[in-house]
Amino acid sequence: MKSSIRRTRHALPRGEAEVWAPVSVRYGIPPYGCKYLYTAGVLREFIASAGMLVSHGQYLAAASLSLNGAELVGRCVSERTEQGVTQRLRNGLNHLENLETGEEGEAIPEADALVKLRGFTAHPTLEPPGGSELHFSHATFEYLLDRLALAADRLWTDADASIVRKFSGAKIAPMRTDGKNLYVEALLAHLDAGHTPGTRIPYEESWRAHSATAVGR
Repeated sequence: MKSSIRRTRHALPRGEAEVWAPVSVRYGIPPYGCKYLYTAGVLREFIASAGMLVSHGQYLAAASLSLNGAELVGRCVSERTEQGVTQRLRNGLNHLENLETGEEGEAIPEADALVKLRGFTAHPTLEPPGGSELHFSHATFEYLLDRLALAADRLWTDADASIVRKFSGAKIAPMRTDGKNLYVEALLAHLDAGHTPGTRIPYEESWRAHSATAVGR
């Protein structure tokens, strides 16, 4: 995986490449590869943090992080337009659903319900639309986090020309933590150890371990 990242020749749009140039120089990886490593690293943190919260029964915060990850995926696979957060979230949820066919009997969460839940996690003082209740099950976490991990892999390994073009133009900028690009460094070390971006995620036992038994819970 690492060698393919170093050899990638996918280009970033003018202006976007300049944003990633310092990271590219530091690690000797083309800007597109740096952008991917960073994005996959962010996805891993969303998934790991949500998994940790699930393991402690903190479901509202875990739902927020899971859906933040879905919105990031939506940004990666959307045309570069001034779409709002809700549309990017819907695009991300649609992409996650289409990554692979669900197992027989698997309950796929409805996008409308997840969009409403995302709105509630961002503004918890709001009442649910029409006074209705919001429902979020452990099976929904398993579905979202499993698909987010799969997306982290496939955005690199299986991306077609259309997805590459959209990802190249996505408005994603690197965040430095204490002067370091921690996501890029961490993911490079992870790949060097022989793993793929969507595997060996901290706290994944809180959702992967139940995937075979929690359908319909």
